[in-house]
Amino acid sequence: MTRKKLIRAFSLTLALLLVISSTACTKKYDGKNKWIDSNLPENTGSLSGIRLEDDFAAATCADWLEKQTYDPYDGNGSFKTAGRIVTEKKRELLNDTSVTDKNLELLRAFDGLYSDWDKRDELGVEPVRKYLERIDTISSLKDAEDYMLENDNNPFAVMLLQFGTVRAESKKDHFCLRVSQPSYSLGVSSIYALEQSEIEKKQENVTAKVSLVMKKLGYSDEEIRNTVSDCISFESKMAAINPGGDQLLNNAQIDGKEAFLARSSSLDLERILDHYQLGSTVNYTGDLTYLDGIDSIFTEDNLSGIKAYFKVCLILNSLQLLDKDTFDQTEILKLDPTNPYATVSVAAPDRYLFKTIRTSPLCGAMEQAYLDRYFDQRVYDDVYGILEELRDGYKEIIEEKDWLSSENKEKVKEKLDAMIFNVMKPSNEADYGDMTFSSYEEGGTLLDAYCKLNCFKIRHYGEITQMDYDRGFWDIYDTKSPTTQVGDQYDGGRNSIVVMIGILEEDIYSYDMTYEEKLGSIGTVLGHEMSHAFDSEGIYQDKNGDYTNLIEEKDLRRFNQKAEKVTEYFSGIQPFEDSDGYPSDNNLSSEAIADMGGMSVALRIADKKTDFDYDLFFRSFSRLWRRLTLKGDQIDSLRNDKHPLAYLRVNITVQQFDKFYETYNIQPGDNMYLPPKERIAIW
Repeated sequence: MTRKKLIRAFSLTLALLLVISSTACTKKYDGKNKWIDSNLPENTGSLSGIRLEDDFAAATCADWLEKQTYDPYDGNGSFKTAGRIVTEKKRELLNDTSVTDKNLELLRAFDGLYSDWDKRDELGVEPVRKYLERIDTISSLKDAEDYMLENDNNPFAVMLLQFGTVRAESKKDHFCLRVSQPSYSLGVSSIYALEQSEIEKKQENVTAKVSLVMKKLGYSDEEIRNTVSDCISFESKMAAINPGGDQLLNNAQIDGKEAFLARSSSLDLERILDHYQLGSTVNYTGDLTYLDGIDSIFTEDNLSGIKAYFKVCLILNSLQLLDKDTFDQTEILKLDPTNPYATVSVAAPDRYLFKTIRTSPLCGAMEQAYLDRYFDQRVYDDVYGILEELRDGYKEIIEEKDWLSSENKEKVKEKLDAMIFNVMKPSNEADYGDMTFSSYEEGGTLLDAYCKLNCFKIRHYGEITQMDYDRGFWDIYDTKSPTTQVGDQYDGGRNSIVVMIGILEEDIYSYDMTYEEKLGSIGTVLGHEMSHAFDSEGIYQDKNGDYTNLIEEKDLRRFNQKAEKVTEYFSGIQPFEDSDGYPSDNNLSSEAIADMGGMSVALRIADKKTDFDYDLFFRSFSRLWRRLTLKGDQIDSLRNDKHPLAYLRVNITVQQFDKFYETYNIQPGDNMYLPPKERIAIW
């Protein structure tokens, strides 16, 4: 299917969805489902006349929502607007050839490879052929080991283990090398312990994806099925060594380099370390059970499975780096067949480009170039100041909690004092040395570029392992927290907050916003992240990020009882008639606790201000979460997302606080009214 046909199909699907009759705004809902799902495009025509006393999210954003037409490319909402601005700024950077440096030149070369869809269509899936043919030449375990270290022939650095960095457990003032299980085509290792019928369903999807490439390269259906089957069979053996061991918490300290090297006699671990310039690493951690079991799978009997694993990994990682047809068909295969409203995701071309860069080892170049042009010290100081206000406000809130003992209050405040704020700028600067990418005219492809990038990524781990541990270290190459992402995050393992430059854009933040607007928007977002230090997960980590109960058992039981009430409150909420509802064992408590904590601490700060405009504050909070989302996306969120749906984040959060009732004179009988005894805010 061509991109044009794909977009036409999406548009027709969307049109059909919007024909569905909307819920009448005059309807009073019973029980928990008392608000209209104002995030659904088909409901935007039914918002007129809704009172904010009955549905704050719908009423305060009705004017904006009624003017919106769902935008499948850029999306609708404050976070989408910020994302569009960031994308436009990135494109401006790449197009401004008056500015030159190594990072920008590397990005422009990658852009030339990625954005030339005509050339990508001309090449089709051919760029994969030479890499598959190299795998076909493997005839021994020595060949297989050679392949793992041939970066020119192994674009995604596929091995039978993978590397990363974490804090060393035995020497906590130092980083160490984490050695873990490799990636799996079906997801994680625990999947291979499911019922065979479930595994087969997932295998069918992998087969369909692999077929997109292998069939065009002339492989028969039988060859494709056998390749995937051999791969899954081999992965099952890998996973069986230590099911679930690919989770970080299952890793254990390894007592030095020699102890690590002794873990396998069949795979030359020292050769791998030396190749990736990791040989100087002193501290190691990893999945010991898996490492001890490598010899049981790296055998001549498993050679065909190993080769099949290499092939499937290569193809799955290549799918969205090839032609349009392969790209589009891959998007279709991502759809959840159990979601009746699932639709293909489409986006403006630059969104795909910059997402690819952001999630690749090239991300550091983009982050550095963006910061070089757009970093604003005034914004940095402003945001840092808000964070400090929030910290002070939280201390006051903690002091007032009668369910916490005096000793535990001090522990919580100590964790706050130890919390590190990383704002906008990572700790290091990006430097890719003399790396270059060959253009199409020079015979290069995107896969060739990835050969260099993934080798660079692993060697960078070696640099980190030579560093003293610093909880505040924010790596510019880290694809999990790129500063141009529209977001921020709390890292429980480091007790630190990262505020990305990408979130500091309209409609979320502007330096020229009023204080009330800032506090209601970015202030509640930052307060949300701070609250994660004391949510149903963070309460089990101390001020250094170690897994030690932050508070004593008696108070911890009280906390968990309160957290259970949060879970119970969301149970049964159903956004639209034939959607899933939140189950009784939903996993929303951490994010919902953080939402309410962010509002609580923002209101604590507001109480100290003279002539504070609470109406503007609450409306700014509602504007922050305004958005349009399709039914399919909402069902996916209901099943997989720890965050409540946006309209619930607004209404459930504000109805916990007396100041909201005072500001709008909310009374019993109003849909926004929640009796004080039923309110669930913890902080």
